[in-house]
Amino acid sequence: MKFARIIIEDLEGRVLFLERNKNDYMGGKYCLPGGEIDEFETPKAAAERELLEETGVKAQKTMFLYKENIPWNNMLIEKHYFKCEGSEKITLNKESENHVWIHPGEMKKYSFAFRDDEAVEKYLAEFRD
Repeated sequence: MKFARIIIEDLEGRVLFLERNKNDYMGGKYCLPGGEIDEFETPKAAAERELLEETGVKAQKTMFLYKENIPWNNMLIEKHYFKCEGSEKITLNKESENHVWIHPGEMKKYSFAFRDDEAVEKYLAEFRD
């Protein structure tokens, strides 16, 4: 399985996280916008599509950060991470209950899905301008 996630920061350096719908897998936890990469879709296109579907934000200046492979339930999950710019006006779809802009120093206060907190920590340590 292949997934794409996208990091977007506001002007204050906070990162956008979505609170997953309580009735869905990992409900109530926070995650980066993103999802499964469709067949014949590039990881970048998937990240931009998922951001638009989940938040109404059109990605601008999308940049690849890194890829990692994670063993999970006897299979390998391939995750691609991107960073982009975009508006701070968010329109959520049904997959999310809420959204928050989290300052990196406040991340310990939240419960995250899909190890997305680790992805943001890696981004901050290795890729942030």
